[in-house]
Amino acid sequence: MSCPNCKCDQYWKVRRGGLLCVNCRSEYRPPPPPVRLSQNQWRTIVLWFVLEQSVSIISEQSGISRYKVMKALQHIRTLMHSQSQEVFQGVVEVDATLYSRANNRPFRNHMRNKNRSRPDKVVFGALCRGGLVRAKLVRGYDTEMFRCLLKEWVEPGSIIYSSSAEYYPDLVGIGFVHRPVNLKKGHLDRDCHINGLKGFWGYLKTKLSNRGGIRRARVRLYLAEYVWRYNNRDKSTKEKINTIIKLIKDTTNI
Repeated sequence: MSCPNCKCDQYWKVRRGGLLCVNCRSEYRPPPPPVRLSQNQWRTIVLWFVLEQSVSIISEQSGISRYKVMKALQHIRTLMHSQSQEVFQGVVEVDATLYSRANNRPFRNHMRNKNRSRPDKVVFGALCRGGLVRAKLVRGYDTEMFRCLLKEWVEPGSIIYSSSAEYYPDLVGIGFVHRPVNLKKGHLDRDCHINGLKGFWGYLKTKLSNRGGIRRARVRLYLAEYVWRYNNRDKSTKEKINTIIKLIKDTTNI
């Protein structure tokens, strides 16, 4: 957790759960968690969360009330959403997919024409080949928003593969090497594809569809959860638990 005065992220642990900033020597305390739980209870909830169990099963197995379990899971997803990620460099795949709530089915496949309204929610994502994936829920196919996200996520000079859709910005003009992919005709170059990001879209659609109804205000939290799960898919269960516990301890006072 960074210092509230100088924003330094280096600190020493002092008495009574306080933190002492290395830079300005000011003492501060992390904010309390949204629900009171012991460290063993937090670890139990994180264990069942990593195993992708429902709130009812976690409450039954841990003996903790459903209300506290829901608050704890929402806090974990909020921390995943606010967690910073590294800037991509090298070869990056870029794409956007529709998020529709029609008939309570996320990502319902339907065509957009003059007789149907344009979608108000679109998931924009980027995948670094051999690395991580990032995704964000945005409003519509906003070219300027895609441009800002790419400048924030990807280092200039990187090679970007994207679909040849008209809503993508002029990537060459902002310092990238743009290689569009024609998804209908295919491409002779084996490296010219966005199959990695398409695989993540399939994973994300399956997970969100299995959840059923999700409140619109919490879609971004579930999106952050499955981005985290996808990026840490090669880790063992123990490593995932330790990563989440460390994230909780670094940001809240437990």
